[in-house]
Amino acid sequence: MPQPSQTASLKRLLTAPTRLFARSEVLQKPSPVPSANGCYAWYFREVPKIVPTRGCLTFERKTLLYIGVTPDKQDKPDIAVASNATIEVMRRDRHCDGL
Repeated sequence: MPQPSQTASLKRLLTAPTRLFARSEVLQKPSPVPSANGCYAWYFREVPKIVPTRGCLTFERKTLLYIGVTPDKQDKPDIAVASNATIEVMRRDRHCDGL
Protein backbone atom coordinates (compact mmCIF):
# COMPACT_ATOMS: atom_id res chain seq x y z
CA MET A 1 0.00 0.00 0.00
CA PRO A 2 1.52 3.37 -1.01
CA GLN A 3 2.15 5.99 1.62
CA PRO A 4 0.19 9.28 1.39
CA SER A 5 3.34 11.13 0.30
CA GLN A 6 3.86 8.61 -2.52
CA THR A 7 0.26 9.01 -3.65
CA ALA A 8 0.60 12.80 -3.64
CA SER A 9 3.83 12.57 -5.64
CA LEU A 10 2.24 10.27 -8.21
CA LYS A 11 -0.79 12.55 -8.53
CA ARG A 12 1.50 15.54 -9.06
CA LEU A 13 3.56 13.68 -11.70
CA LEU A 14 0.47 12.64 -13.64
CA THR A 15 -1.49 15.89 -13.39
CA ALA A 16 1.37 18.42 -13.59
CA PRO A 17 4.20 16.67 -15.43
CA THR A 18 7.54 18.32 -16.01
CA ARG A 19 7.42 17.29 -19.66
CA LEU A 20 4.88 15.95 -22.13
CA PHE A 21 6.01 13.79 -25.04
CA ALA A 22 4.43 13.91 -28.48
CA ARG A 23 3.30 10.70 -30.18
CA SER A 24 6.16 11.00 -32.66
CA GLU A 25 8.68 11.18 -29.81
CA VAL A 26 7.23 8.12 -28.08
CA LEU A 27 7.50 6.11 -31.29
CA GLN A 28 11.19 6.96 -31.80
CA LYS A 29 13.94 4.47 -31.04
CA PRO A 30 15.38 4.71 -28.55
CA SER A 31 12.15 5.75 -26.88
CA PRO A 32 12.13 8.38 -24.12
CA VAL A 33 9.55 6.23 -22.32
CA PRO A 34 11.03 4.23 -19.43
CA SER A 35 11.21 0.45 -19.76
CA ALA A 36 9.54 -0.10 -16.42
CA ASN A 37 6.17 -0.87 -14.90
CA GLY A 38 4.22 2.09 -13.54
CA CYS A 39 1.58 4.71 -14.32
CA TYR A 40 1.19 6.97 -17.31
CA ALA A 41 -1.17 9.70 -18.47
CA TRP A 42 -2.44 10.67 -21.92
CA TYR A 43 -3.08 14.34 -22.65
CA PHE A 44 -4.83 15.41 -25.85
CA ARG A 45 -4.45 18.67 -27.75
CA GLU A 46 -7.65 18.06 -29.73
CA VAL A 47 -10.65 16.24 -28.31
CA PRO A 48 -13.58 15.12 -30.48
CA LYS A 49 -16.73 17.08 -29.63
CA ILE A 50 -18.53 13.87 -28.71
CA VAL A 51 -16.12 13.26 -25.79
CA PRO A 52 -17.29 14.99 -22.59
CA THR A 53 -14.46 16.99 -21.01
CA ARG A 54 -16.28 18.82 -18.21
CA GLY A 55 -14.30 18.26 -15.03
CA CYS A 56 -11.24 16.95 -16.87
CA LEU A 57 -7.85 18.23 -15.80
CA THR A 58 -5.87 20.32 -18.26
CA PHE A 59 -2.16 21.03 -18.53
CA GLU A 60 -0.55 23.37 -21.05
CA ARG A 61 -3.89 23.61 -22.89
CA LYS A 62 -4.07 19.83 -23.27
CA THR A 63 -6.82 17.69 -21.72
CA LEU A 64 -6.10 14.68 -19.53
CA LEU A 65 -8.36 11.88 -20.79
CA TYR A 66 -6.59 8.69 -19.75
CA ILE A 67 -4.42 7.36 -16.95
CA GLY A 68 -3.08 3.86 -17.34
CA VAL A 69 -1.19 1.36 -15.24
CA THR A 70 1.24 -1.33 -16.28
CA PRO A 71 1.12 -3.69 -13.31
CA ASP A 72 4.14 -5.23 -11.67
CA LYS A 73 3.54 -8.98 -11.83
CA GLN A 74 5.90 -9.56 -8.91
CA ASP A 75 3.81 -7.38 -6.57
CA LYS A 76 0.50 -8.96 -7.65
CA PRO A 77 0.75 -12.68 -6.79
CA ASP A 78 -3.05 -13.11 -6.69
CA ILE A 79 -3.53 -12.05 -10.29
CA ALA A 80 -3.83 -15.14 -12.46
CA VAL A 81 -2.77 -13.42 -15.66
CA ALA A 82 -0.60 -10.37 -15.01
CA SER A 83 0.61 -8.06 -17.74
CA ASN A 84 4.24 -8.34 -18.74
CA ALA A 85 4.02 -5.08 -20.66
CA THR A 86 6.13 -2.12 -19.63
CA ILE A 87 5.06 1.48 -19.99
CA GLU A 88 7.14 1.72 -23.15
CA VAL A 89 5.37 -1.24 -24.74
CA MET A 90 1.92 -0.04 -23.67
CA ARG A 91 2.40 3.46 -25.03
CA ARG A 92 4.27 2.62 -28.19
CA ASP A 93 2.80 -0.65 -29.35
CA ARG A 94 -0.71 -0.77 -27.96
CA HIS A 95 -1.88 2.84 -27.77
CA CYS A 96 0.08 4.77 -30.38
CA ASP A 97 -0.37 2.15 -33.06
CA GLY A 98 -4.07 1.71 -32.30
CA LEU A 99 -4.04 -1.82 -30.88
